[in-house]
Amino acid sequence: MVKNVAEEIAVQLCESVSASLEGKKLASFTTVSSIVKVTKAIEGLIPLSVRTGPADPRRKELEKMEEEKMVIDKEAESLVRKELWAGLVEFLMAQTVVFARLKWAI
Repeated sequence: MVKNVAEEIAVQLCESVSASLEGKKLASFTTVSSIVKVTKAIEGLIPLSVRTGPADPRRKELEKMEEEKMVIDKEAESLVRKELWAGLVEFLMAQTVVFARLKWAI
C-alpha cells in the first residue's frame, strides 16, 4: 500500500493545534459553543481514515469495504460495457435488415 503523506501531515497538524490550544484562555468575544462548532466543522472535513489511528478496528473494516467496492466497481463496469456492445450490435443488425428491405423495395 502506498504511504499517504497527507494523512500524516493532517494528523500532526491536528495534534499540534490541540496541544497549542490546551490551557489557553479564550478571547472575551469568543464563546465555548462557537469553538465547539468550529472544531466539529474541521473534524467533518477530515476523513474518518485520517481521524482514527492505524490500530482502530474501524479502519480495517473501512479498508475491507473499499476493497469490496473496487471489486464491485470492476464487475459493474464490465457488465455495462457488455450491455453497450450488445445494444450496438442489435442496432446495427436492425439497420442491416431495414437497409436490405429498402434495397429490395426499389
